[in-house]
Amino acid sequence: MIAALVDTSAAEPGTGTGTGTGTGREDGVIDLRAKELPFVARMTMRAKPPVRTAQAARPVIPRAPADDPLTFAASRPAVTALAEPEDDILPTMRAQLVLGFAVDGAEPSPKGLTLAGNQIGTGDAGDDAYRSRIGYARARAYAFGDAFLGVDRIVVPGLSAYLASQFRIVPTLPTFAPVPTAWDSTADFQFRAGWAEADGVFERGPLSTLVVRGGRQHVYGPVTAHIDGLWLSWSGKGLRMSAFAGARVPAWWAYNADYPDLRSQRGAVTGGELTVDMRRFELPFVLRLRALAFENHGHADATFDWNARKDLLATGTVRTFDGAIAHESVTLRYRLSEETRLVVDGNYRHRRDMIWDYAFRDPEEPYVARRYLDRGPSLPRATARARAGTVLLSNIDLLLHGGFAVDTRLEGGEVSYHSAGWLEAGSALEIRVRRAIIFGAQGLWRTYRHRDPDAPVIDVENVVQPLDLPVRHVGERNMVEGGVVARFSGGARKFSAAVEVFVRRTRWAELYRDDGTPDPQDGGAGDIEEDLVLGEFDLRGGGRVSFDAWVTQRLRLRAEYDLSSALDWAPEIRGLKSLRILAEGQF
Repeated sequence: MIAALVDTSAAEPGTGTGTGTGTGREDGVIDLRAKELPFVARMTMRAKPPVRTAQAARPVIPRAPADDPLTFAASRPAVTALAEPEDDILPTMRAQLVLGFAVDGAEPSPKGLTLAGNQIGTGDAGDDAYRSRIGYARARAYAFGDAFLGVDRIVVPGLSAYLASQFRIVPTLPTFAPVPTAWDSTADFQFRAGWAEADGVFERGPLSTLVVRGGRQHVYGPVTAHIDGLWLSWSGKGLRMSAFAGARVPAWWAYNADYPDLRSQRGAVTGGELTVDMRRFELPFVLRLRALAFENHGHADATFDWNARKDLLATGTVRTFDGAIAHESVTLRYRLSEETRLVVDGNYRHRRDMIWDYAFRDPEEPYVARRYLDRGPSLPRATARARAGTVLLSNIDLLLHGGFAVDTRLEGGEVSYHSAGWLEAGSALEIRVRRAIIFGAQGLWRTYRHRDPDAPVIDVENVVQPLDLPVRHVGERNMVEGGVVARFSGGARKFSAAVEVFVRRTRWAELYRDDGTPDPQDGGAGDIEEDLVLGEFDLRGGGRVSFDAWVTQRLRLRAEYDLSSALDWAPEIRGLKSLRILAEGQF
């Protein structure tokens, strides 16, 4: 401290003319008392640094990355300057486009015959002419895609819009496609959703939580409704209310010139929802009420969520049709530990429950023509399932599940081909190796409430016979399937690949048996059936190879190839093949 205040080497003793802060006396004794300090101590507050506003900020020019020998230099545009947009004013646009190319194929086989009694699998000119006449194609190619567009902050903050569509481009559509799809009888362009939404337009007040959406949209109520209309929602203080109204959007309907008077169901759909969260009042449950009306029929449901404990959640739902209970369900979720979960659910379907959707038909009119597959009246059914999953040794995922369904018996004179009661058990296993490689396996066994007839039905050669069997003798008796999979994942938005193989064996209830005698007619081909019991088993297998790669952060490529073995119930083809190539871009 003294050396910092006094410098005596730059002045002679006694002169007092040095550059230091000390002074000398005439007797040559150095005065070590400080006369001046290099700083003046003051107690002052530290000033805040100046705030840089967006107008004062300079644009940041990022440094160009080093040249990559695996990329083309021309594909990386030159970066000049990045302007800082005003996020609260400029609209934000997001777009996603999926383009795909598909090839479906099924090679004809000489083993089987068509319903017309012709072979399509030989290579002679007659079969080629027959295939050309009926319109069968070994393979077909087509393009398909999806387009999505979203815009936020249109004119004012809180105003947004959304658009979703599907399309397909088919050069030629054969009469009999090797792999039929739902697109074969519908329009090539599907306008799925398109709406404008106002959310948070009011910053303060009771209307700050109001949401208004208008256009083509899906509304989730007692049933899922696809409408062209308006939907409103408001929430506050543990209460949420919503209402909607619009015209029904028909699914998979096309105009038929042979029936010009036939129209799609475009009736009015109205409904609403009320949710009360009692956890605000320290009560561990949430109550939700929903309702929907269509064509003078009403659907409603009530859901009760109960957090009995921190690791136990129970949910119960009751759905009604025209005021009468049509369906009940209960779900329990229990966390045994950090790695083990248990889920148990059960439901009961009443006779009045809808078969396909809320476009309900009157069960009192069993002979009226339908716009969809009519399998008979809906049967009351009780179903229960249980699933348990855990993690072993920190890298093995194990799942066990089982369940059953019980149908009531048919009443006198009723015929219904809805799925019979069943009992099932299954499991799945996944093993992760070094986080990038996964090996998995799964299996399922199920038995149905179908049995062989008490007296066998004998098939007589070249004789048309009626097939008059009760419903319980038509369908599967049991089924067992299994599969294995190997996957590689390089991380999120990187490269991944998978290989899957499956096999399934189904045993059908016995329909009829061969008589075991040759064809009695002159020139008859004799018995061509290989088994005494025809169509008893169906064994099939197949596999899939898929690749998924993110070329950039906004461009994704995916390819899938599916292949099946020969189908016992379709011997006229050797199997099914399908190739899908997709490119997904985000903008």
